[in-house]
Amino acid sequence: MGLVKPGDTIPYTITVCNNGTVNLTDIVVSALMDDDSLQTYTTPVLAPGACNTTNTNYVVYNGDVCDGWVNNTVNATATDSCRNPVPLAEDTVSVPADYRAKLNITTVTTFAGLVKHGGTIPYIIHVSNNGQVKPHRIVVTDPLCD
Repeated sequence: MGLVKPGDTIPYTITVCNNGTVNLTDIVVSALMDDDSLQTYTTPVLAPGACNTTNTNYVVYNGDVCDGWVNNTVNATATDSCRNPVPLAEDTVSVPADYRAKLNITTVTTFAGLVKHGGTIPYIIHVSNNGQVKPHRIVVTDPLCD
């Protein structure tokens, strides 16, 4: 997958496997995303050598791309056949993000003719976002305005 931007959907395939020699029970797989959302799925039993796969999607938000990456950390917990906890398994995947903030500003007037001393010229100022992220607290200043 190439660079992602806000609004894109990232598809994930999560696979948990039992690489041991005994059955595992109560397997819980949790995926923690950059926005602190948590997706969890469970598998009741995994025999030695068996795997379980799930597919999930994540929609990229503005705040996700601020670091230039969208991170997904997945961990799995389980219990072995002797009812002992299995050491935590963890993996992280980072998808590069397209973080570009870019504003465009244009000024036009509908005034035609000559302006008299003390006269008023109306202006229309248009600001648009040409970037990949949603800007906040946009301030427009004009030295000709009071």
